[in-house]
Amino acid sequence: RFTRFSFKIHLGGKALDKALDSSRHMANALDSSRHKAPPIDSSRHKAPPIPSGSTHGGLSPRFSPRRNSGFSPSSLSRSHSVSSLSTLTFKTPSFFETVPAISKDLGSLTSSDISSDEESTFTPKRGDLIVSGWDDKIVPTKSDLSEIFETSGPLSNVDVYVKEKFAVISYVKSNHAKKAVKKYHNVAKIAGHVLNVRLSPPVVLTRSDVLVHGWSAKDPIQRKDLLGIFAPFGLVHKITFGVCNDYAIVTYKNQFDAQKA
Repeated sequence: RFTRFSFKIHLGGKALDKALDSSRHMANALDSSRHKAPPIDSSRHKAPPIPSGSTHGGLSPRFSPRRNSGFSPSSLSRSHSVSSLSTLTFKTPSFFETVPAISKDLGSLTSSDISSDEESTFTPKRGDLIVSGWDDKIVPTKSDLSEIFETSGPLSNVDVYVKEKFAVISYVKSNHAKKAVKKYHNVAKIAGHVLNVRLSPPVVLTRSDVLVHGWSAKDPIQRKDLLGIFAPFGLVHKITFGVCNDYAIVTYKNQFDAQKA
């Protein structure tokens, strides 16, 4: 008798076939040795009875070998689903060579576009406006931005990130932010430059999310375009667009695929 155990194989190609073959031989050897073993006197090895209501002296049902789910060597030898037992990763050099050109058309993405605790420069809250689009030589002050956006409602805070070239404007009421993004998007100007005004994501970004923006309002990106760019890095769970289609959140099934993207 042997205890069942659970495991995963992260192999591919010939290495996976070799592992499956070796597991089949091991299963056959265990099965044959088990049938040839002499009978065991169960009375000699019987454990003493456990008093009713006792919490000590025995295995928890959760960790009992009979209840523990998982692959045994014999069940592995009968398995026909290779994809469920292996994790295969493919990298196509030709695709990675085209990524810079595609990203350049979308606009350069900074570290703040990737939702990582180590790389984020700010934490957007629900109801915040993210404003960008001014010239490098002219950086608006808090008073400049307040003068424009306070006409839609009272502001609670204004932060200008000079290095990242964007500002975060917080309203007292979130519904004022929703009105403002429709009112000022591609309309408000500073020193002749049209501002890109977008609403912060209505959900909290996780490590599986990638925030993407930077395309022209006259030629917005489509869902199929984003899938063509980001699907090769991993399985995309969903794509969420902003209120004015000015940004998108690409959510992966696996957070490590998001980091690669």
